[in-house]
Amino acid sequence: MQTRIWKLSAVIIAMAFNLQPASAQSSQVTGYLKKEVDSGGMTKQCIYDALGSTYVKTVQSYQLCPNSERFTKPSSSSAAAAENDDYRATARQVTGYFKREITDGGLTKQCLYDALGSTYVLTLKSHQVCPVSASFRK
Repeated sequence: MQTRIWKLSAVIIAMAFNLQPASAQSSQVTGYLKKEVDSGGMTKQCIYDALGSTYVKTVQSYQLCPNSERFTKPSSSSAAAAENDDYRATARQVTGYFKREITDGGLTKQCLYDALGSTYVLTLKSHQVCPVSASFRK
């Protein structure tokens, strides 16, 4: 009888705190909102930091970015990581977020990006739209 009460108590506590088995918890991380990037369109990107890795969640432009979000860690397989919707920055690359563009009236324009305090430039044809974010080699 007492064992049954302990098991029932454990189930109630797990449900109250939304606890998951250790195997499910180890593949997820909690990211905390770093900043919002509004591209001026129908969506905006919520940038999160989770244990030193950067994750991005896209929401409608009228929605608020949650202060925290759960993300699934990419697997070690590069194919599985490419299929994963969550973005994780790699050690040899940084992700830059659109700051502004410079158009000189010619056939090209420069898109300026901020990546961890450094400025990177992406040159595009003048009719192309600068992406909200881009990856750069360090």
